[in-house]
Amino acid sequence: MEGKNAIAITSLAEGLTCIVGFGGYLLTKSIQDWTLFPFLCLGAILSVPLSARTVHRIKTRHLKLAIGVLTTVLGVFTLAKTLL
Repeated sequence: MEGKNAIAITSLAEGLTCIVGFGGYLLTKSIQDWTLFPFLCLGAILSVPLSARTVHRIKTRHLKLAIGVLTTVLGVFTLAKTLL
């Protein structure tokens, strides 16, 4: 599968997972503070078209490089935070 298609599918799945997860939590728990609700929904809804537009505009070579660098940096920060 082409990299851009994989990113688009993953982004769509993440947005839907956020919404379904929140709905499931809403059905099983009583929410006392609704402060974060609009931001969670807005983030889940806006992430899909924004990621699709970003992936469409960035060249595949640059996208692979950015993903590799960001994944490595995130991994180093996570290891440093865990070990220190």
